[in-house]
Amino acid sequence: MRFSLIFNKQKLYTTILLACTLATVVSVSIYHSLLIVLFLLLVCFISISNKKIFYFMFSSMIILQIYPAGESVTLAVLMYLVFAIYYIYRDSTIFNNKILHLYIFYILTLCLSLLYSINMEFGLTYIFYVFVGLLAIIVGLGLKNIRYEYIDIILKGIAIITIPISIINIIFFLYPESEIIFLKSEIAGWLMHPGTVNGLFEGSPNNILDPTKAGTVFVNTNVAAVFFNILYWIGLSIYLANKNKIYLFISLLHLSAMLTTNSRAGILSLVLSSVIVFLIFSKRNLKTLSCFIFGIPIFVIGIIWVLMLGDFSNILDRLSVNTIENDPRMSLWSSIPIIVDNYILGLGFGGWEQFHNMPAHNIFLIIWLQSGLLGLFAILLLFIYILKESYRGIRKQYINIIVFASTIIVLIQGSFDNYFLNNLRISLLYFLLVGLIFSSRGPSNKQKSSSQ
Repeated sequence: MRFSLIFNKQKLYTTILLACTLATVVSVSIYHSLLIVLFLLLVCFISISNKKIFYFMFSSMIILQIYPAGESVTLAVLMYLVFAIYYIYRDSTIFNNKILHLYIFYILTLCLSLLYSINMEFGLTYIFYVFVGLLAIIVGLGLKNIRYEYIDIILKGIAIITIPISIINIIFFLYPESEIIFLKSEIAGWLMHPGTVNGLFEGSPNNILDPTKAGTVFVNTNVAAVFFNILYWIGLSIYLANKNKIYLFISLLHLSAMLTTNSRAGILSLVLSSVIVFLIFSKRNLKTLSCFIFGIPIFVIGIIWVLMLGDFSNILDRLSVNTIENDPRMSLWSSIPIIVDNYILGLGFGGWEQFHNMPAHNIFLIIWLQSGLLGLFAILLLFIYILKESYRGIRKQYINIIVFASTIIVLIQGSFDNYFLNNLRISLLYFLLVGLIFSSRGPSNKQKSSSQ
C-alpha cells in the first residue's frame, strides 16, 4: 500500500507537531513548558492555512523573541523548527539549494573544531545558535517556494511591528534612567536572554548602561545598531518599491533608532552600504532612486548632528585619531600573532578566552580563532555567495536590495564587533531574508512581487 494511503496530510502534520512537542518538553525542563509549547504549536498549525494569523504571529514572534520562564530557547526558535519541518516535508528539493550546502559546510567546520577545543560546552552552545540560522534559511526557502505571496506580507509586518522598539530606543536615549528601570523589570527577563540580563548589574561586559547609548532589548548597543540598520533597509526598500510614504517614515524612524545606539561601526556600515547601493544604481542613471538611497541617511545624520550635537558629540570624540589608537580592539588584535601558534587550526572553542576575557571584536577573527582557516573560508564563501546572488536580482525585486545592503552591514560592522550573528533576533531575521531570495522553483526573478 502506498505511503500516501496510510498517512494523509492531516495525520502527517499532526504527527510532526506532536513529535516536536514531545522533543521540546523533554529539552525544556520547566513545569509549564507543555502548555507553552502546545499553545505555540497550535498557533503554528492554524497559521499554516490562515494568512491573517500568519501575518501577525510570524512577524511578531521574530521580533519579540520571548524567553519563556527564564529559559534560553525562545518561542520563535520553536516556531522556526515547526515551519522548517513542515516546509521540508512539502518540498524535498529545498536541500538542493546551494545556499544550504554552504551553510551546512560552515556548521561542519565548527563541529570539526570541537575535536581540539578546550571548552566543549561553549562550542556546542555556539553551534546551536549557528544551527538556528540554518532553520531560518530553510523557512525562508519554504516561504518563497510554497507561499511566494507571503514575502511582501512578512517584510511589511516586520517593518511595522518593530516600530514600538525603535520608538522606545529613542526614548531610552533621551531618558537614560528609563532604560535602567526597564532592564531591572520582569519584562526584560522575557524579552532578553535571562543570563545576560542577570549579569548586567554584576559587572559583566556590556555597554547598554552607558547613558549616551540605548539598546532596548539588546545588551550590546552595537548589536542593536545592526538590527536597526537592517530594519531601515527593509522600510526604505518597501517604500522604493511601492511608493507608500508611510514606509519612508518608518525607515527614517528605524534610522533614528540606529543613531541613538551611538555606534561608530553602525554609522560607518550605514553610510558605506548606502554609498555602495548608490553606485550600483547610478550606473543605470536611476537618479531618483539613487538620491533616496544615498541622500536620506546623510541628510538625517547631518540634521541630527546640527540640532543635537551635544548628545552625539560622544561619537565625534570616539572618531578622533587618538581615541582609535587607544581603542582596546587595537591591543586585542595586536596580541593575536603572539598567542596563536597554529594559524591553520586556530585555538578551538575556549582557546582565545584563556588569554582574554572578551572576544576579538571581529567576527572573522573570532571564526578563525575558533575553527581555523577552514571555518574562515566557509563563512567568507557563504557571504560572497549571498552578495553575488542578491546583487544579480537587485534591480528586479526589492528583497534583494534588503539582503545585499544587510550583508554589507554585517561585513562592515562585523569587522569591529563580536559575533552578533548568534543573537537570535539578528540571526532569525537576517537569515530569513537570505532564504527569501533563493528558490529552486516558484515565480521568476523577473516577476515582481504582488505588491509592486
